[in-house]
Amino acid sequence: MNSSSAQIEALAADWLARRDSGRLSATEVAELTAWLDASTAHRIAFIRLESAWLQADRLTVLGVGLEPGERPAPGGWRDSPYFTSRLGEASAPIATISPAQQAGSRTFKRRFAAVAASLLLAFIGAMAVLQWSRGSIYQTEVGVASSIPLSDGSKVTLNTNSKIRVTVSETQRLVELQQGEAFFDVAKDEKRPFVVRSGSLRVVAVGTKFAVRLDADQVRVLVSEGRVRIEKEEGGDEEVALAQIDSGSVAYSHGGESVLTQAQPIERVEAALSWRTGFVVFHETPLSEAVEELNRYNTRKIVVEDPVIGDTRISGNFRAANGDAFARLLQDGFAIRAEVSDTQIVLRAK
Repeated sequence: MNSSSAQIEALAADWLARRDSGRLSATEVAELTAWLDASTAHRIAFIRLESAWLQADRLTVLGVGLEPGERPAPGGWRDSPYFTSRLGEASAPIATISPAQQAGSRTFKRRFAAVAASLLLAFIGAMAVLQWSRGSIYQTEVGVASSIPLSDGSKVTLNTNSKIRVTVSETQRLVELQQGEAFFDVAKDEKRPFVVRSGSLRVVAVGTKFAVRLDADQVRVLVSEGRVRIEKEEGGDEEVALAQIDSGSVAYSHGGESVLTQAQPIERVEAALSWRTGFVVFHETPLSEAVEELNRYNTRKIVVEDPVIGDTRISGNFRAANGDAFARLLQDGFAIRAEVSDTQIVLRAK
């Protein structure tokens, strides 16, 4: 651990102890919040220590006799009544102790303290590594998008109702897309390829910008900059290369068995990624497909009741999370009637 990381760990430990003391003032709470928001490294260090501390059940036995939130001085925790009682029971039958015996006892205590402290640090470190290896989970609600900076310098933007698990370590950069859609702006690192796993597919990049979308058993990969490789995971650690796509291309896979690739005009690529700004863009899109897309962003669903209007072609930019406005525009511009209730918007031909 370099000096900068060590300093961050020390500050994180100090803030954690002060917070758990329950004595933080409003000003200190604001300072802690600002410190956590100032850097992803700060937040990661704090969460890692907090998780390890909780996993260890705070090892309260080492804190006996200390005020809540107080950290013992180096070696000072061995003065805990817990250890004193145990050592006292062992020495009770002895009437007198010679100076040599006292020195030996102090040496034993120091050695015991050093070993116990080392075991404690090793345990906390192991729990932190275990927690970190499981990855961090990020999730968005319906109608919400979120931008997530990663510790390697990459950035992930989550679309509506999406969920990912992220593991970034010294040896790997792995994202598991569990549902929905995400856009990845990947920091270049040739020693650690950036891997997005979705079902049995792996999308591998070094430094590029691309989106991955999961709909049931269909995966769509759209590259806006650079190049990615699509692989299928076989048994064990084996992967089979399926396709390689460049900027301006889209790839579809059903069930991870095969990949269909298509080149796309730049405007189509930008339209497919417009959700990052809160819009969806349609270009001569059948109303049934437009409604299906908008329903991803709204809890009040739109229902095309009359199949006759399902083929109506729609073009334009629309607020993704505003189905009501979309329905009003349909009524104003087409022979369509929208019936709005608390739970849905039903579209019928006038």
